Amino acid sequence: MKKVLSDYIKSVEDFNRFCNLFLKKEVSSFVKVYDAAGPDRGIDADYTGDYKEKEGTWIFQYKFFDPTMDKARARRNFLSRVIGSKRKNGELDKADALQCDHYVLMTNTLLTAGNKRKIEDAKNEKGYTFSLTCWDAEDLITMTDAFPYLFNSFRDAHL
Repeated sequence: MKKVLSDYIKSVEDFNRFCNLFLKKEVSSFVKVYDAAGPDRGIDADYTGDYKEKEGTWIFQYKFFDPTMDKARARRNFLSRVIGSKRKNGELDKADALQCDHYVLMTNTLLTAGNKRKIEDAKNEKGYTFSLTCWDAEDLITMTDAFPYLFNSFRDAHL
């Protein structure tokens, strides 16, 4: 049976905890995570150093959507939050203001190739120079194959 992220992660608290654990294993034990309430300026975690042969300042932003939400609606909401509008800054604008080298969006929502391209196109149209990576639910579940034990504390009794 294929693993699906929503089989394990059902709340924003679980998603934040999963992302924190995941980054410590996948990127570096030196990733700094920010769990305290309050304005985080768009930073859920950050890291300065090398990852996948890229050097610099990394900012990680987590975006959770209720797994029972219609998938198309969740994607639309995600795109709206990330890209923003003429009246409201999106996550890309916040990332540019933070002057990071690499910006990684992590979401429990499944994104299409077109969704990811739309985000990249919006970044480029705005003239932002940071590298952009979107890890959606499928990316995250696939990347955890190297350390499946991360899900042990998230298992429901029925699994």
